[in-house]
Amino acid sequence: MPRATICGCRRGEDACLFCSFAESDDYALKKHKGQMYCLRCYKIGTRTFFIHTRCTAVLKQYCPLVFKGGKVSFRDLCRAAISARPLVRSEGEASNLFTAKLQKLFICPFGKLPPEIVKEIYSYLDQFPELVSLTYAISAVAQYAMFPKPSWTETNSLRIGMILYLTFSKYEGRDYLAGIHTNPPPRWRKSIPLRDQLLIRRDHFAILNLYGTRKEAETDGVASQSTFYHTIDLRNAGTNEVKFQVFSDGRFLRMLVSKRTLSDVMEWNTLSLPGPNTYWLFERPPSGFTRYEYHDMRDISGLTGAVLGSRTIGLFCHRPLSETAFKSFTSGLKRKYPESNLIFLYFPLHQGEKIHAVAVRRIPGVRFPTNHPVIQVATSLQRTYSFGPQPQNEDYFQYEALHPISNGYIQSLFHLAPSDSVAALSNIGISASNPCQRTLFNISPGESLPCPDLGSPEEGWCFSKSHLEPDTMIEVCSDNTSVNHCSGVLLTHSNGDREALGQVRFDKHLSEKWDIRDCVVRNGMTQKALFVEFRKRSDVVLDINKWYDLPREGKLVWWCGPNGDQIGILR
Repeated sequence: MPRATICGCRRGEDACLFCSFAESDDYALKKHKGQMYCLRCYKIGTRTFFIHTRCTAVLKQYCPLVFKGGKVSFRDLCRAAISARPLVRSEGEASNLFTAKLQKLFICPFGKLPPEIVKEIYSYLDQFPELVSLTYAISAVAQYAMFPKPSWTETNSLRIGMILYLTFSKYEGRDYLAGIHTNPPPRWRKSIPLRDQLLIRRDHFAILNLYGTRKEAETDGVASQSTFYHTIDLRNAGTNEVKFQVFSDGRFLRMLVSKRTLSDVMEWNTLSLPGPNTYWLFERPPSGFTRYEYHDMRDISGLTGAVLGSRTIGLFCHRPLSETAFKSFTSGLKRKYPESNLIFLYFPLHQGEKIHAVAVRRIPGVRFPTNHPVIQVATSLQRTYSFGPQPQNEDYFQYEALHPISNGYIQSLFHLAPSDSVAALSNIGISASNPCQRTLFNISPGESLPCPDLGSPEEGWCFSKSHLEPDTMIEVCSDNTSVNHCSGVLLTHSNGDREALGQVRFDKHLSEKWDIRDCVVRNGMTQKALFVEFRKRSDVVLDINKWYDLPREGKLVWWCGPNGDQIGILR
């Protein structure tokens, strides 16, 4: 068994151990500390985790075999957390997840209703993703109460040429590896000869399969770009015999690593792995345990990119009823980094608009993460956006873009999650509906407009723009209901299309919709920063000459960054 040690994985210690959400309106996070397995690499060490008081109460009620007598010990919580391993599920999965689980957990007359009505009822639960994830955890914890405790074990010495016999067990509709044997056990399903490499396919939960060759993996539908598996190189083991360390949760094998040589271990945060047209944009050599964050870009209404300094550090895909998930997204980042250093850039998509290209901008000749990678997107309507600062001289940077050919579009984007030591996205990749063309062009060029004089002209200011129409309505985003200095504005045009300027955040206050004909705006400056202020014309009593009317047609541009905000009107 590996010795007690502190790893660098950090699987969401700032979020609830069970429902995976960072905060709740009514229930506080309670801190727990003690010896436990890391929920990513399964090393043992003294760790601090948080659990909602609400989640603890629910687990005590619905998992009596685990929490006997209603008492909750740290050891019980750790074991239950490993078995649950909650997945941060994408919006829209509640109807599929709850159909089976809620009927088992709660006494409801759903079985007497027509299936289409049941599905409609469950669809409304998508606005409560915490409940979705917690229900998943309850079911897993209850099932695992009858299995042995989690543990590390060491295999016997293995040699190239030996045959491994594999057993599997089904969970959540998927087959997971349950055992590895050198002699045929009862009900073994697959055998593989040990060759030069052992390929391990793993998802968010456990090991799905083992392969002796890449060709075998590709035959089984696993992409050849190593997107879905990691390898143990048996040739470089330094001896004729190899020993593996295996972590079992008592039911499935979660981790398989070589005892003698270091190997990279890969997992995903979703069941929906990328499709066949998968490409990498920005890679760096992985080391140790790597967790990929997957973003499904199909049928989204917009994107929010989180910016820290001069780098993109997070992405969020907006869908109907995703407000709770967005609050958890922003809360998780605010727990890791000072909120004053974070910028959230919202790029709404128009009706029928799709992401047509994705690019990464970075400083050439500089190592990651000081090369400041920034994600850019272009859409099917020829609109572009950069989730990072807009440089005045774009020749200082290099660009790499992927465009699906013909009328193809980007289906998903994935990347390595930022760590404590590296606040940036790396190993960025995409999957597309069609094969992609790779270019070295800047897909989101600037407007050749001067940025404010404060700060760096290359990496100090983020840029957004919007056009104006006679019937455009505006919602002002601010930290409170007083709507003085605002962080951004959301514009809605007569056809329903929306555009955003500055920082529009749905975890902040959004005013009622104002007609642009009734709005005035001004730029200002305090001792610390620039600011933008919107008001209704009727609310301005003094110094009306310092305010500007918004034209019924034209363009608005907005600069935002650590030194504040500034708006410009182009008539």
